[in-house]
Amino acid sequence: MQTAWYVYPAADHTRFIHSLGTMELAGRFARAVYEPFHKYYQGKLNGERLPEVEHVVETFRIAGLLHDVGHGPMTHMLDSAFLKPVFGITHEDIAGEIIRRELRQIVEGIRRSPDGDFDDPLNVDVICNLVKKGAEQKLEGIWRPLHQIIRGAYDADKMDFLLRDGLLCGERKAALADVERLMLTSFMSADGTSLLLHHSSLPLLLSLIRLRQHMLEVVYYHRTVRAFELMVRETLPQILVHLVTENPLQNLAAYFEADDYRLLACMRGAKGALAENVSAIWRRVWQRDLEWKYIDEHKEQLYSIRETHTHFTGRELAARLQDATGLVHEQSFIVDSPSVETPGNVFSFSRDLSTRDRLAIYYDEKRTETKTVDQFVRAGLLPIKLLQFRLYARKGLHENDVARLRAAFAKETGREESVDSGLDTSY
Repeated sequence: MQTAWYVYPAADHTRFIHSLGTMELAGRFARAVYEPFHKYYQGKLNGERLPEVEHVVETFRIAGLLHDVGHGPMTHMLDSAFLKPVFGITHEDIAGEIIRRELRQIVEGIRRSPDGDFDDPLNVDVICNLVKKGAEQKLEGIWRPLHQIIRGAYDADKMDFLLRDGLLCGERKAALADVERLMLTSFMSADGTSLLLHHSSLPLLLSLIRLRQHMLEVVYYHRTVRAFELMVRETLPQILVHLVTENPLQNLAAYFEADDYRLLACMRGAKGALAENVSAIWRRVWQRDLEWKYIDEHKEQLYSIRETHTHFTGRELAARLQDATGLVHEQSFIVDSPSVETPGNVFSFSRDLSTRDRLAIYYDEKRTETKTVDQFVRAGLLPIKLLQFRLYARKGLHENDVARLRAAFAKETGREESVDSGLDTSY
């Protein structure tokens, strides 16, 4: 969980454990959705043979197991702070190369799921397209709608990490998420082109989406977690340039060596200018001596697509504060603006997006229409985005400057005065 375990010390589980959980849920989800469909059509649809049930189940189990195999040290921070700006890639691109080049022979040799054998070899390209964001458009047949088992509103990945992280972080809301019923009330449309959820489970879906928003707000984007992350993020480009010297897509072996242990060892053993810029910051992280002190925050829930385009950004707010106070952003203060969005494939305002790529709610014989979840978003049942703007001041900044920052922040965010909780940032 990157830096979250500094605030939630019980959340020390590994990504491997999460991958095992995702594998289990993905297999169960695939069986719940696909087995009745395959049985109803007796293995053939429109004269063409459907993939075997166990083949489909094992495909999703392997996709769940390998969905995060491309992650390096510091996981998502590595993507945004280094891989994307330096090489123009993400961990998903690396995952695809690992599966195709390093694991192909193993994957194609699998002929059994936990509940039975199958004849056709697993398709590595299908697995890679299930794992990679946006690659679902390359999928054909039943794989296109079923990709939502790996990437969807309530996919196996989200269900596992929300329940697992919530349990270990003491978030009681996680215990209320009925993922079993969500899976058992999901099914394929009659023509095999869409994934549907029975309307009776709509409250459970909305509850899970709200749980995700809640976990982002209070755990992953906890103000102290983000304060640690601001410090760590500052050091990553400086240290990773010595660890990842080539594009990982060209040299996977070197990328495999750049794990968390190597990263920490490199930080501890840094010399010269690197030691001054990196080791000192990491010593403060290990000692929980925060560089940035939380001052104030502002939150807004956006319910219309227009608001998401017209609202000011964190960068714009920082520029306004800099003009108002004369203090320099990223030297004296930082505006952190993590946003919490409803999962992108839950709703869409694009007319071109097929129902194969977004979740639809099915009503029974009494109400025969099918609705996509964006209609519930428009009705105000879910916010499109929760904006958070947090103001941090560098530790040691004079109290008069802090007061000016706080007043300017309150004015620019539309409040008469700032609300200071008075809580120490060590909690």
